[in-house]
Amino acid sequence: MKIALYVLFSIFGLVAVYFRISNLDAYSLWQDELAVYFHTQRSVDMIWSYSQNYSYHPPLLYYFLKTAYFFTGFGTVNLKIFHVAVGLVASLSPVAFLKNNRLKSLVFSFLLLINFNLILWSKEAHTYSVLFLLEVLFIIFLEKFEQINSWSRAIVVSILLFIISFYNYLLLILAACILIFEFVTSIKDRNKFKKYLMIILGPFILYIPWIYQNHLFKTVINPQKNIGFWNPPLETLSSGSSHFLETFNNSYFYFTLVVFLLFYGLIKQEHKKIYTSILMGSVMFVFVLLASSFNNFSLFISKYLNLIIPVVMYLCASVLSKIKLNKAFICLLVFTFLNFIDYNQLGSKKINQDIRGALTFLSKQSKGRKIFVSVYNSDWYRPYMENIIGERLDIIYQDTHCPRLSQNKSFLDQLVQGDFIYFNSDECNPTEKIEYLKGRGFSLVETLFIPRIRVFELL
Repeated sequence: MKIALYVLFSIFGLVAVYFRISNLDAYSLWQDELAVYFHTQRSVDMIWSYSQNYSYHPPLLYYFLKTAYFFTGFGTVNLKIFHVAVGLVASLSPVAFLKNNRLKSLVFSFLLLINFNLILWSKEAHTYSVLFLLEVLFIIFLEKFEQINSWSRAIVVSILLFIISFYNYLLLILAACILIFEFVTSIKDRNKFKKYLMIILGPFILYIPWIYQNHLFKTVINPQKNIGFWNPPLETLSSGSSHFLETFNNSYFYFTLVVFLLFYGLIKQEHKKIYTSILMGSVMFVFVLLASSFNNFSLFISKYLNLIIPVVMYLCASVLSKIKLNKAFICLLVFTFLNFIDYNQLGSKKINQDIRGALTFLSKQSKGRKIFVSVYNSDWYRPYMENIIGERLDIIYQDTHCPRLSQNKSFLDQLVQGDFIYFNSDECNPTEKIEYLKGRGFSLVETLFIPRIRVFELL
């Protein structure tokens, strides 16, 4: 049966690698990817100031990607190939570092490799792949510290926590939730308790000056400021269920299988207490996201909930490495099927804005006529659009920055100077703007509607 397991790992592991590297150029970059790239091109000082005063991301994210993009250069494949490589490193890290239990490390790596959402993360030039890597390393070195709680391993965990704190706020919350349970359960062991105290307090003390000055902290504690125009707050508990289920590939069976394995591991109590700490910390993290999503904006959405995937896969690997090999083999086959069944959606689920497709269409239709591009921030889009079309189109850019229609009528009057109007369909309610123009007597015909982009021709 061990041979069958290794064959399974080898064949489907390679298939998962192929899924990650294939068709990187099939779809263009979209708004969030372009925004991240734009901000990485700022100076070191400007990145720090931007992160502190405007961005919802800490500065290390931009510094790390700035360094990476210096070597890769600009372009759809150039940017994405780096994230594919990081995703593969993250998936294979358990095999490299968790050598005390070879089967567990192999199962953990395999579950990370084949996970549908993590494959999507690796194919996107965003922040997710590095986030995934940091989370996996945190889990690995936390377990290594539990095995031998030396000061050197405690320092490694503390450094990782510090790096996480300046890379992503939500991953910091997840790590903190796990460490709270580890800290509480180590009170009776004075030696380990001191080390956990250092792991937590060291990064926290260094982090206080940043939090004190950071605009995000001020925004979160100010309920009067509306920052939920892109993630509106939840109205009911059931309204967030679809986002939560998306973390499990929109499959109730997948979710049920995971829950069964996690409770089986908890009831059997064959694992070290780190299993319970990570499980309870993950549950606590989900409730933190849920509880914070009813007031000003929602954190209970799939791209944030996906943060629990690596820890859930670790917990599943812990259980599967302890049960009989034939049962583990069947479970891994089921996991593989549930992830690969959606492979044909790898493109369609992430066509956030096919900018290249829209511009290719317009270059064929415009015949020298003007195109008015209405986007949230043209500085993000302009280099990429010009890289795609060169001088073939006469484009007039206009930033919307989501003003209300009453504040935006002069801008809309400018739109009719063009022959085509390009909108991001989910941005700042373009339907309202189109209805306003039609009310002014202008005739608009929608000539193109692809995911999150709408193009109208003025007749």
